[in-house]
Amino acid sequence: MGLELREHRKPESLPVDVRALRESWNTQVAPHGFFPWGERTSVQMMEDALSALARHPLAVWQDVFARVPRSPVCRGELDSRMRATVVWVLGWTRAGAEVAEQLLSGAWSLDPVPEAPAPEEEPGAAVCLEDVPEGTEAARAWARVLGVLKARRMVEALKQLQSARPVTVEDGHLVVEVRDRFARGWAEEHYRAVLQALLVEQGLAGLRFIVPGEEDAAEVPSAPPALVSEPGDTLPFELPPQQEPPAESLPDGVERVFREVKGCGYRWRGRADDDASRTLLSLAGAGGVPEILRRLSNGLRARFKQRCDHLTDLARKWNDNAAPEERAAPARAPGRPLNNNDYEEGRVESL
Repeated sequence: MGLELREHRKPESLPVDVRALRESWNTQVAPHGFFPWGERTSVQMMEDALSALARHPLAVWQDVFARVPRSPVCRGELDSRMRATVVWVLGWTRAGAEVAEQLLSGAWSLDPVPEAPAPEEEPGAAVCLEDVPEGTEAARAWARVLGVLKARRMVEALKQLQSARPVTVEDGHLVVEVRDRFARGWAEEHYRAVLQALLVEQGLAGLRFIVPGEEDAAEVPSAPPALVSEPGDTLPFELPPQQEPPAESLPDGVERVFREVKGCGYRWRGRADDDASRTLLSLAGAGGVPEILRRLSNGLRARFKQRCDHLTDLARKWNDNAAPEERAAPARAPGRPLNNNDYEEGRVESL
């Protein structure tokens, strides 16, 4: 044991079980936007890893790692504002609770487990539709990508990409069709880097997402459609031609989420919830109502300090955990005289 407690500059020099633990983190967790376990392993990191393996076998830690990307706490969306690291997951919270136990026992809420692809079905078979022959270069490249994701146990990625459809290989880029621009934006944000790397390994230049009905999407790599028309195209009270009204308002969405999670409707609390709604929309930015509803759903399912029972709870926790430059500025009450704090906090401009 004393010989193992030393710094390892290369993964090849690690003990077999610690090396397997490192590979599990880097394949199950790191592709979801978490910091990877680097090439160098310090003495303290070795001690933490050996202690973790003494408490639980490798198979248990692989189960823990599979839950990390599904945990809002580990993603830094509730009370914590930083994503989890491997050191933190192998250890304890500030309250003295083992992180692994919190994830395994259900003390922390988790996103629903997606349905895994049928084991007898070859990766990529579902996306090879009748107008894309199975033997095409695009279908074969996409099947190999899905095969790697399945081998890495990236179940969430497989679920989100199962409806995607390989179309062709154009200018060295694999062109993949997704159902709508929201699915494209989600895939771009979460999995583009991983998919790009897998395609480069196959000798392709990269990846390009397209959406049905967008003719120019194949020529502009992964560029979202313009939502604002040229000046003079519309009257001031008209929506631009490409812009669609929101499918669901915030009050309707809150009502729906409450009925799905708690089985009852939401009682709107007048001015308090009106003010909270404005704060939430400011914090959500481009994510809009869908991002607010996603975080509200996580907050309703959470326990203890992470729980959000009202819009005001969600607005307060979100604003407190946001970076200083992203926080919503408190609004000045109508009729209140200005004071020095208003100028210092940026609610009014200095004369």
